[in-house]
Amino acid sequence: MSSLIPSSDTAQPSSSAVSGIVGPEALTASLVSWPLPRPVLGSLSRALGIEALCSLSEPLCTAESPQDFARRSLAALGIRVRLDMAPVPGQGPLVFVSNHPFGLLEGLVLLARLTPLRPDLRIMANSLLHALGALAGSFIEVDPFETREARQRNVQGLREALRHLEDGGAVAVFPAGTVSHWQKGRGISDPDWHDTALRLSARSGAAVIPLYFQGRNSLSFSMAGLVHPALRTLLLPRELLKKRHSTVSLRLGAAIGGEVLASLPTARVRNDYLRLRCYALGERKGPGGRVYARPLASPLPPALLEHAIADLPASALLVREEAYSLYLLRGEQSPCLLQEMGRIREMAFRDVGEGTGEARDMDVFDRRYYHLILWNDAAHEITGGYRLGMVPELLRVDGDKGLYTSRLFRFAPAFWERYGQSLELGRAVVRPERQRDFLPLLLLWKGIARFVLRHPSIRYLFGPVSMNLDASPFTLRLLGAYFMGRHGDGELEWLVRARVPFRADTRGDAAAESFLNAVRQGLLDYRGLDRLIRAQEEGRGIPVLFKHYFKMGGRIAALHRDAGFGSLDAFLLVDLPHAPEAMLRRYMGREDAAAYVAHHLSAAGPVSPQDSPHR
Repeated sequence: MSSLIPSSDTAQPSSSAVSGIVGPEALTASLVSWPLPRPVLGSLSRALGIEALCSLSEPLCTAESPQDFARRSLAALGIRVRLDMAPVPGQGPLVFVSNHPFGLLEGLVLLARLTPLRPDLRIMANSLLHALGALAGSFIEVDPFETREARQRNVQGLREALRHLEDGGAVAVFPAGTVSHWQKGRGISDPDWHDTALRLSARSGAAVIPLYFQGRNSLSFSMAGLVHPALRTLLLPRELLKKRHSTVSLRLGAAIGGEVLASLPTARVRNDYLRLRCYALGERKGPGGRVYARPLASPLPPALLEHAIADLPASALLVREEAYSLYLLRGEQSPCLLQEMGRIREMAFRDVGEGTGEARDMDVFDRRYYHLILWNDAAHEITGGYRLGMVPELLRVDGDKGLYTSRLFRFAPAFWERYGQSLELGRAVVRPERQRDFLPLLLLWKGIARFVLRHPSIRYLFGPVSMNLDASPFTLRLLGAYFMGRHGDGELEWLVRARVPFRADTRGDAAAESFLNAVRQGLLDYRGLDRLIRAQEEGRGIPVLFKHYFKMGGRIAALHRDAGFGSLDAFLLVDLPHAPEAMLRRYMGREDAAAYVAHHLSAAGPVSPQDSPHR
């Protein structure tokens, strides 16, 4: 009988010609570790699906190479591959690291689809795959069973893989060492990963590319493994047959450089990170962004805007620097400027996957709030803005329902008793094309400082600061762990609650929980976290406002999931007199900053969140 597994006349591996046949009995014998009579092997080969698998192999005996064999095998099985990939370096040492949901199929897919990109690819796989003579030259044998002989063979395999990487080759690794299966508290997933890929990368200087195969084996496969792990190995051929006439999805992530891994504090954290990056690919959304209900409004004529700026009273001008003029106005003062500000907000928020979906980002709060408008005198356009709410005024009129923030968060009465002398900040925006220029944001913060100096009773700044909710769940979990672990405030958490709380569910994922605990404990700093997020989000890091608020001593009370706006909102509060002196001087000026701090800290008053015993 012809065979899917051409080789020599025995069941031993062969790296010679692709032609030659291993009969189903011989292949079955390679799966079991005890001698069986030939009739029993024949019956077992039929029961395990090996005979049926071999019957598909007629066209494969003439395969010209392992890669050709893999392509023909997939075609014979009617298996299609959907590939979603980032760029793959064409040369230099490279480690591919992958989950292991199927057992046999992954090796065929990697050979068929990755060898055109890396002809030097070799795959570390168990002895069953290595026994396939047609593929032996493309595999490095490892043994998943924890015997003394297996450990010795694995040391040899590691050395062989390392030599290949040192020669500039590419190696694919399945760090689980065995196929995904049901585990208590985790469901069906890879068991804990070995650090094989991590060690190979560290010793060879190879970058690491995470891979993720979507899917899993049948429930009966997992149930059999509960009886004995060896049963899973015996059922691998039948599981491959069950994938006939199906589509397998494979995603490749961006390469992770050695410097990124080296920035992580411990080997355990680095290994957990590789696993998280792999599984994050399974959570990543496909191509295509958010669809908005209405097109963006057309810009208002520059002449109309210039006329509206000229109509503002002289007292509205707060700052003038270089080509910019910063104005303060109430919403009802200039409907024209407010409309254009709403258009620019919506444009900027849509640029990062957020926004209301309306033609302009405007709401009922705009007319009663103050607005900072940054006008570009040279370009005759609005460059950016901020919305300011005088909390004491708004509370007197409508209670906390008069604040935009109350739509996102619930406040205990004790919050207003303690933090009532506050300024609510929100809708911070700079035109997308001006965001690389530091000056617009600096001027907006100078404007906030001038407003506070005009109203010196203000002590606290608070409001929602947003992150795109369309980011991967991996990124959102990282941010949630970092924000609450490093910048959360225990007292504020009792006083402010999100209306739709964001929860990073890592139950059953030991690697995720371990890594996030490291983030919470400060083993990863802001810069390191931002680097990891940029690697995951195609260059988009943590929004710059978070860094700014944290530098000012900002503390977080809660995280709200705003599905309508497409954002994850953090409630941030800054005790302004306790902000770093250098920052207050930059925004207020030396003398005004000193007077402001003395005004608040010389009198007995509420303690800073940083000084709170609940922290």
